[in-house]
Amino acid sequence: MKSVRKSTMVLPEEMIEEILMKIPAGYVWDIRRVCKSWKALITHPQFASKHFERNKNNASSFLLIAFCQHLRRKSLSLFRLNHHPHTLVDINSIAARRLDYFYFRNNFPDLFKELVVAGSINGIVCVSTFCKSITRFLALWNPAINRWKPIPLLPYKKNDGEYSSVGLAFDYLTNDYRIIRLVSVLTDIQEPSSRIEMYSVNQDSWIEAATSSPFPYFTTQPNCTVIVKGIPYWSKNYQEFFDYWNERFQSNVIATVDPHTGLYKEISYPQIVTNENTTVHPFNFMDSLAVLIFENSNPKMFHVYALDEKSHGANWINIYTSAPTSLQSTNMCIFRCFQDAGKIIVVGWNYDDCRRSFLYNLQTDSLCHTIGMDALRPRWDETYYHVESLVCLDGMEPIQREEDINNKDCANLLYLGRDLGPLL
Repeated sequence: MKSVRKSTMVLPEEMIEEILMKIPAGYVWDIRRVCKSWKALITHPQFASKHFERNKNNASSFLLIAFCQHLRRKSLSLFRLNHHPHTLVDINSIAARRLDYFYFRNNFPDLFKELVVAGSINGIVCVSTFCKSITRFLALWNPAINRWKPIPLLPYKKNDGEYSSVGLAFDYLTNDYRIIRLVSVLTDIQEPSSRIEMYSVNQDSWIEAATSSPFPYFTTQPNCTVIVKGIPYWSKNYQEFFDYWNERFQSNVIATVDPHTGLYKEISYPQIVTNENTTVHPFNFMDSLAVLIFENSNPKMFHVYALDEKSHGANWINIYTSAPTSLQSTNMCIFRCFQDAGKIIVVGWNYDDCRRSFLYNLQTDSLCHTIGMDALRPRWDETYYHVESLVCLDGMEPIQREEDINNKDCANLLYLGRDLGPLL
């Protein structure tokens, strides 16, 4: 009997890397356990960057929070047109709470009972929890690799008000992820404002923002409206700028904070915004700030304007105007607008159809086919453009299950339990 010779064929490293580049981020992260050389390759920051650039145009999704009507569960999901929503986290919104709740449980879904999404950049998602409109917890999370980094908060000051808002940002000059937090300040009764706080991932600490230009409003929503090229923006539709004493709204501007300097900047909307029946919805269009203007009149009209970057925020360019024939008889409310593969998609609510959400293609004047959306009630105001990635920030740790938590892990959460315990 002839002996059988075992032979192995080793692929060149360049070919292995090329194959891994074509696999979605979540699957690539799982197969890092195959061997040490694959793990070294997949976990290298340079490979993560190349993988993201290769796949960002093919793997785009939209991050959203949805409520399931029948099971009364809150879930965080990825949504794409013509695809079933992919649930990332289930959050049982009716579970009992105890004062020692945060001492003994570090399971990610259980920790974020009041989870709010505050942005997504390069696959990194900023999430926070709120109690009585005040930020109580912050974390940076990469769903594809199931790792997170809790962010400690600065202590509240004596004159801090009851509102705060969070936006994820990216400083391209220093290649640094940043978190911008607006905290309402009660100082001069004639001039309400918000203090700008800025966290740097590279420095792993909160850094000084420019004190010469405070955010001159209170914002009542906990997150930014849209992120364009790493810059978060706050607008009136989802972030009502509220002058508490004069009871007036700032409806003609969109505001931002520079992630490098911390300086506040205000951009006026196009002059077409004129009355209460006109709503403005900022969105990211081809990496430029754009707005959808909806005139709920007779006839209903849609206008799309893109900001001319060469004008430094001074000019808007009209790129689309239409009267949607298929929606003229619909009693509706517009919530959001986003771009999908060059198409401008309008998200609305049909009052005549039990307030069911609909997606409308502006260019083709037709409703989009959605799969698995009827059973959900999406929070479109907490929706961000999201691309899965292998980016792992310094200090990120695996999200552990409850049974895997040891005493050391529980001790790390004591500061959170002391903060939230009296409020639960």
